[in-house]
Amino acid sequence: MKDFIDFQSIANEMQENSNITPSIFLFVALYITLGNSFLEEFFFRGFIFVNLYKHGLKKTAYIFSSLLFSVYHLAIFATWFELQILFLALFGLFAVGFLFNWLNRNSNSFINSWIVHLFADVAIVIIGFKMFGMI
Repeated sequence: MKDFIDFQSIANEMQENSNITPSIFLFVALYITLGNSFLEEFFFRGFIFVNLYKHGLKKTAYIFSSLLFSVYHLAIFATWFELQILFLALFGLFAVGFLFNWLNRNSNSFINSWIVHLFADVAIVIIGFKMFGMI
């Protein structure tokens, strides 16, 4: 992974552009894991996917919500990766969006995907702790 992703550069950019420092990263990590994942799932699955799906636009629901989910994340990491890795990340997020939609397709809720999203964010936050030299 180190050959493709410069973690130190990402940490520097987070500190310079977003004022995310090791001293506040725990609070940022809690927000990302609990708050932001909830808001993303509420919007992309609970609002967009569920509404389109229950109106009979099943294929559109899967594609549109997954596409928006992946493009939304582009604003976060657009400068972190080279173009090939960026496209791979976008494709991965699109596929994850499909999976999250599938988890919720019969429940009329976004809770199933939120739980999985929460655990994915825990993994990302652990990388962040390592990136900032906190573990």
